Amino acid sequence: MKLQYVEKNISDFYIYKNNPVFIKSGTAYYNGLTFKTDDNEEFFVDNNVFIKYGNNLNFEFVDNSFIAIDKFYDHINFFTETSWLEYSNRNYFYSRFVENNRFTDITITESPHFECRWLHNGVLVFNNPFTGNQILFYSTTGERLWEYKTENSDWKINRMCIPMVDDVVVIINSYNLMTVSIEGYNIQTGKKLWVLKDDKHTDIFPCHFNVGEDKMLYACKSHWKNTDRNSKNIELTSINPHNGEFNRHILKEVDQHTVISPWNTCIYGNKLYYADNRPGCVLGVVDLDKKQIVDEYCLNLKKGFRMGAPAVTEDKIYQFIRNKKEVWVFDK
Repeated sequence: MKLQYVEKNISDFYIYKNNPVFIKSGTAYYNGLTFKTDDNEEFFVDNNVFIKYGNNLNFEFVDNSFIAIDKFYDHINFFTETSWLEYSNRNYFYSRFVENNRFTDITITESPHFECRWLHNGVLVFNNPFTGNQILFYSTTGERLWEYKTENSDWKINRMCIPMVDDVVVIINSYNLMTVSIEGYNIQTGKKLWVLKDDKHTDIFPCHFNVGEDKMLYACKSHWKNTDRNSKNIELTSINPHNGEFNRHILKEVDQHTVISPWNTCIYGNKLYYADNRPGCVLGVVDLDKKQIVDEYCLNLKKGFRMGAPAVTEDKIYQFIRNKKEVWVFDK
């Protein structure tokens, strides 16, 4: 990879339709266009929807301009009245992509606190951020299909990472910030297909996975090599979502200061990209076919700066350093 330029004074950053969205002091810059906000307005990108919201109005980016759209509850309402009043702004963005199919008036009666986060193969997936140990699965016609609850009330579901591949949903459970169970289910019926458990709490399982173009689940993390904690390995983990086959590959042995968190990664094509927050900060690339690190770039950042997950497009790699307010742009 080769550093192309550094975009400075960035308060927020997104990728929308393979192009960067730079937010600077309430102004969005996208594909040669500039959009300013009024007071109390913000920009947001999720599920391939570019939104400007605030002042009780929502605007969607369509044909190179923002057009006003109706309020959340006039379009689609998955929730009880109490719930959509609490979560209308937040859940609007996660639910917007099903609006054109007119999935309306689906109500969750068990609790006013469930959020709809995903639609996959005709199944709506709701979780409860307050309890953290329950997921509901509904059809798009409002039929409750099944419910998942953790087998241990002390476990918490990683609701930020629930991979779905074909008819399989993978649920990751943690205890004391350590992954203790990874389970695969048929998303339509709730039939358990497989389970992986770490009863001894060895921290062998990552807490976050990305879905590869081969439909495998991949994670990359740094892991202590031994109990002396004098060195670490950079490890690549893979899981077959259909049968639970689990594999670990040692990519590299490094010093003890390496910090690669599984959520600071992304996949594009057959490459996994990771942010290593060791001193100086390193951006790395793993070839998933070869199971090898094929490129690294040290940003030489001063102590205290940290990186999130890289964002990757067809020809560019973007690394946002939020507390430095910079986006580093690389050619692949």
